[in-house]
Amino acid sequence: MQEQQPSAHENVAYANKEGVPNPLERVLRKLADARNKLVDRNLRNRLISTPLESSRTKSLRVWGSDSEQIFTTLLSQKKQMTFLPIPDDAGSKDESDEQTELGLPDTGTVGDTVLQTKLTKTNLEKKLKSLFYESKEYEEEQGVNVLYIALGFLKWYEDANSDIAKYAPLVLLPVELSREGAKDRYKLKLRDEDIFTNVSLKLWLHEQHSVTLPEIPEEVEWSPETYFKEVKTAIAMSPRWEVLSNEVLLGFFSFSKFLLWKDLDPTTWPNGQGPLEHPIIQKLLGSSGERVEVEGPLIPDDDFIDDHFTPHDLAYIMDADSSQTEAIQTAIIGKDLVIQGPPGTGKSQTITNIISAAIRDGKKVLFIAEKMAALDVVHQRLVNSKLGPVCLELHSRKANKASVLGQIRDAMEMANQPAYSREPLDTLKSLQEVLNGHAKRVNRPLEPWGFTPYEILGGISLLYSEGNSLPDFEIPNASNYSKAQLQLFKSNLEELCGRLSRSGVPSKNPWRMSNGVTLTPIGFERLENVCKEGLSASTTLKVSIEDAASELQVDADTWLKQVPKDTAKKLNELMLIASSAPELPSKTLFQFELIENLPALKELAAKLLTYQTSCNELNSKLIDGWKSYELTPLRVKFAGSGGSVFSILNSTYRQSLNELKGLCKQELPPKFKERLGLIDEAIAASSALHSINSTNGKLKELLNVLWQEDNSNVAQIKELSEWTERCQLLKAEEFELLEKIFHSEKSQIIIKSLDEKIATLDRAGANLESVFSVPADEQSKLSLKEQCNQWTEWSLETARANDWPSARDSLAALKPTLGDGFHRKIWEGDIGIDRIIPIAQITIC
Repeated sequence: MQEQQPSAHENVAYANKEGVPNPLERVLRKLADARNKLVDRNLRNRLISTPLESSRTKSLRVWGSDSEQIFTTLLSQKKQMTFLPIPDDAGSKDESDEQTELGLPDTGTVGDTVLQTKLTKTNLEKKLKSLFYESKEYEEEQGVNVLYIALGFLKWYEDANSDIAKYAPLVLLPVELSREGAKDRYKLKLRDEDIFTNVSLKLWLHEQHSVTLPEIPEEVEWSPETYFKEVKTAIAMSPRWEVLSNEVLLGFFSFSKFLLWKDLDPTTWPNGQGPLEHPIIQKLLGSSGERVEVEGPLIPDDDFIDDHFTPHDLAYIMDADSSQTEAIQTAIIGKDLVIQGPPGTGKSQTITNIISAAIRDGKKVLFIAEKMAALDVVHQRLVNSKLGPVCLELHSRKANKASVLGQIRDAMEMANQPAYSREPLDTLKSLQEVLNGHAKRVNRPLEPWGFTPYEILGGISLLYSEGNSLPDFEIPNASNYSKAQLQLFKSNLEELCGRLSRSGVPSKNPWRMSNGVTLTPIGFERLENVCKEGLSASTTLKVSIEDAASELQVDADTWLKQVPKDTAKKLNELMLIASSAPELPSKTLFQFELIENLPALKELAAKLLTYQTSCNELNSKLIDGWKSYELTPLRVKFAGSGGSVFSILNSTYRQSLNELKGLCKQELPPKFKERLGLIDEAIAASSALHSINSTNGKLKELLNVLWQEDNSNVAQIKELSEWTERCQLLKAEEFELLEKIFHSEKSQIIIKSLDEKIATLDRAGANLESVFSVPADEQSKLSLKEQCNQWTEWSLETARANDWPSARDSLAALKPTLGDGFHRKIWEGDIGIDRIIPIAQITIC
């Protein structure tokens, strides 16, 4: 096939054409530059330099074959060829490398349809499988074949001093690999495609070495041997260069850009229809001053598309929205446009509709794409819509004469299609008018408010999409608003929103408790000083509370979350109780179970006091050991036999009287009742002793060293009882804290200082109320943590103080108009500032 001279000559020729206006010269230069860039001119291009001697490339070298014979078998005889491996034992030298090519065995001459390799059967299978799938994947992705068998190579050198030989393929036959089943051998056959001259090599040799590579002849009858002779003649002046006629390689070579390069050749275009005459090319490649102004849109932005097109005008086979419809109709009337968009936005769907509409109008469409997948998607949609017969596929395997002729035959033999009925389209048009009428109604502003139903519904939908529900409040008397009142309300809301945008959400504004007015510069200075004073006081108090908590080993956060006066009061109460503790062992004092046993402890103290008092008197009257004497039988005998003037005559009385005299240290009381009382007093003391000794074991354990039975120190037990009674209202954790305070002198010092520090903080609060009307009593109700945070925020946000009064007053003034519900949501920030006006509009409408 004859090709034009290389592009280096083209630019000169075009620039020197006489009578060509300057704008066309510019177009020619840009077109030639674009065409020139399509040819890869570097040694990485396999069409210029093939790594023939490398076994690791994606190619398969054929040995011992005749290029002429392969050419005849594939092209002339249309036969398929197979590949012959070497015996497995020949690969024992390096079986670990599947790509290693080994020496050929002495097997004689191979057949006409067999291609000998230097790979074992396993490695040959892997190599062919890799070539098969990669060529198939590339063709499915790009729509072009890249698998060629190269017959004959040019061995050349970059310069006279170079020792590195380069190899470039001379004759490239488009082929494909196939096999019938997974266990069958791969077969090689020629594809029904044109055979091209190696243009990359042609341009490279011409530009780098001034060698003109001959063109592959267009005649059907030609042979590689003849072509190789022409190449040898062309390189005769290049030392060491030679043609390797029987060097054969199966591999990947890309001619896809060559097809573009060929199509951009102005000399091959029909007369009067070349690139120079095409207006789009002139617009794209011309200078900015020569470009035509961009035309306006087919449909103005504010127009309804259905007012411009009826269903009868649209011949679509796929769904199309308004933007797609406008693009389709713009293309149909012949305007130039670019359609762009991310994946999934309907570009191929739009292209399908453009083609179907053009078919309806009797037009021809050339659809090209960079990837075959894009062509397949559109073609399949046309086929599914029964438009397959009018499509002529000219890509990939379809780009051959037999396929083209077959498609033309099918199209010519297609039966005439019946005329379609207009009734469904008329019905559609009627329904369209109904729907469009509804659309216009929902977009027509309503009086007196000026909002459209669409805006109202859109606002409601927006609320839902943002996770909001419809307003649960009403604006008082809103239904009676005139347009002027509504505009005034909206103006007031805009003013409120402007102020809130500066002050922030009212409930979160640091100065939300303030009832003060806008401050003067002097007022600002005073406010800053007061904030520093309050921050210092709150911080000092916080540090003291934390120190006390650390000293007493409690969680400081618990106290910080309390009102400081309450914390100080409780700590002072505990410290007062601790200071009143009797001088008793702390192990005995600080037992919370004493509170639970307080009644028994008080009873024991009373019994001990009564017993020990009685014993002191009896010990002075009775002999030692009287406590062990059985007094009850004595009393029975004495009381039963005595009491009269004749008792002395009773032996029982006399016996019991003598027993009583034996117990007494002194003379018996003179009277019978006094004697009987002495016995009763001793019996009562013995009973009390028994009761004391019967004290429950838990109380004895709690008393620890204080328990000495009837000899226990009643004064200590009474002190313990009285101190425990003062602690009886304490909880377990408070009692535990009491013990820690008792043992920590440092904590007691800190607790004593709390009241003074709280007073300092209160003074700062009073000063703030004086300067900016922040109620001091409201501050004092806050926890210490909240007060610290509040004073910190006030110190940092002093500059925002003057933003609050205007926002506060504006919101307060609008409260009657807003209603309690709306006002509360604005105050709490439940409604964002940017949503106040839209929600008001929805609520009113």
